[in-house]
Amino acid sequence: MPLTKPVDQMDEKEVAEQLRSVGGQLTAIRDKYKGKDAEPWSAEDNEAFDRVGADWDALKERDQQFEAKRKTAEAKLKREQLLGDVDRRLSSNPNRDPGRDDFDGRDDAHNPSQRDHYDALQGWCRAGTDDGPSQRQRDAAKRCNINLNRRGFSFHLAETEVIAERGMPQLTWPRVQRDAFNRRNLSAGTAGSGGYTIPSDMVLALEEQLLSIGGPRQVASIIRTADGRPLNWPGADDTGNEGEQLGEASSIGDSVDPSFTQKTWNAYKYSSKVIKISSELLEDSPFNLAAWIFQKLGERIARIQGKRQTTGTGSSQPQGCTLGISAGVTAAATNAITADELIDLSLSVEDLYLQGDRVAWMMHKNTAGKIRKLKNSNNDYIWTPGFGLGIPDQLLQYPVILNSYMASSLAASGKSVVFGNFEKYGIRDIGSIRLRRLDERFADTDEVAFVAFHRMDAKWINTAAAKYLVQAAS
Repeated sequence: MPLTKPVDQMDEKEVAEQLRSVGGQLTAIRDKYKGKDAEPWSAEDNEAFDRVGADWDALKERDQQFEAKRKTAEAKLKREQLLGDVDRRLSSNPNRDPGRDDFDGRDDAHNPSQRDHYDALQGWCRAGTDDGPSQRQRDAAKRCNINLNRRGFSFHLAETEVIAERGMPQLTWPRVQRDAFNRRNLSAGTAGSGGYTIPSDMVLALEEQLLSIGGPRQVASIIRTADGRPLNWPGADDTGNEGEQLGEASSIGDSVDPSFTQKTWNAYKYSSKVIKISSELLEDSPFNLAAWIFQKLGERIARIQGKRQTTGTGSSQPQGCTLGISAGVTAAATNAITADELIDLSLSVEDLYLQGDRVAWMMHKNTAGKIRKLKNSNNDYIWTPGFGLGIPDQLLQYPVILNSYMASSLAASGKSVVFGNFEKYGIRDIGSIRLRRLDERFADTDEVAFVAFHRMDAKWINTAAAKYLVQAAS
């Protein structure tokens, strides 16, 4: 049964309904061969399963976008709850000057609305045109303390900051509880760098793009720092050592030291590339063009970072999650994977690392399409579809993360599947994104351009926490 409409036009409820329907179709086809020892599938069932499987993958990708929205909405709610607590503490402080806001120097009663933020940024986008911002946008900019003549903004992705104390990063939720009294607007940068007030919804929209497009970011540890200085993180591999049993009055043996390491996260710069907008569109557009620009810039940065976080070499660029770790299994074939090889891959990772909610498989959706048909020695399928929203498919009882930047086909010596604990893969974000408006560069075509910059690095914190399956050499 074909899908009722294009997947990118479906809302959350429709995606959930179609997941149940398409999942039922996949299950029905597979069940024809359930428990049957190595019986080949008919050509008709193979074709139908691949066709329905493609629909399933498209639905799961759409579900991933909704899951990113849910995560950022939860972060926003938690942020608002924390800020509400801060406001209550401030209002109960008898020594507080009622005419001064302790965070941004303005009376709370006169803080600009979310609509003011959007109008002000829309005006900022139009400031590079001849007609310039409307009066309403100029008024909103004054209320938001946004200088429309500035060429850029620098603002924070402040929902997940890391506090580095005594050289040891702590993966915590924001430093809201510690510095909220010093900075009321958690989504703003500093006035000196042009940050001022950025609508939190627009910042969260950028977070959504990073989550929904970048594969490893869904399960990796996010290390977010305020600046780009090299970040050293010590580690140790002690899995090969164990204690000893002693007899009465026996002496302890020689020391056995763990293998100490130190990883350094740098700050590699990424650009969204330029987006050019005609002056006519900036002046005449009836919709919120600023929000659209933010979304597209975020998508572009998410794509290049997702690629680097998957296949980056680690030399003058991040180390992708397929690099740095070792092979757990070499497949017998160049263009096929067996159930036993996947079982062996899951067993190749030390039990010590198979704890927590970030132990997962990672692969391209084309590879997933082949693995869905595999059975174990008892003729049971090893793949379990995740029928609900936010519920990933499972392989051998571990969730599957689809990553479009992994190898799209099985080929000689290709790394087709990664399995392990992705909590041990660290993505270091520099906690600010810089947005620039280029007024003069394309003046000869009467266009205004926009570009964003962000710095990031990534690598395995512990390379023993995951293994990959590599196809046989030709």
